[in-house]
Amino acid sequence: MHCIVSTVVGATDGCHITMRTPCSHQDEYLNRKLQHSVNLLAVCSAEKTFTYVFVGFPGSAHDSRVLQHSGQTNEVDQEPNKLFPSPIYHILEDSAFPLFDHVMVPFKY
Repeated sequence: MHCIVSTVVGATDGCHITMRTPCSHQDEYLNRKLQHSVNLLAVCSAEKTFTYVFVGFPGSAHDSRVLQHSGQTNEVDQEPNKLFPSPIYHILEDSAFPLFDHVMVPFKY
């Protein structure tokens, strides 16, 4: 039997920041709770410090789409060893996010 060791280096989550929306973009910024907002995506370390923040994507966008367009995803794709020096390092995310090599999400059944 093999023991898999993993080290969590942070946790990612998103939230909505309510805002007043220009008349020409009402639908774009309307979130699932029917409020106008922008998405905020953040990674927090175990030391309770923010290590990454991405804000400004329209409230109608799903968390996985916001992550896909964030600079974090591009940086991990281009230089995975910079953020994750070994395969045992992971970031925790909730079920709204996709599973990647260095991202752990809850099991979906």
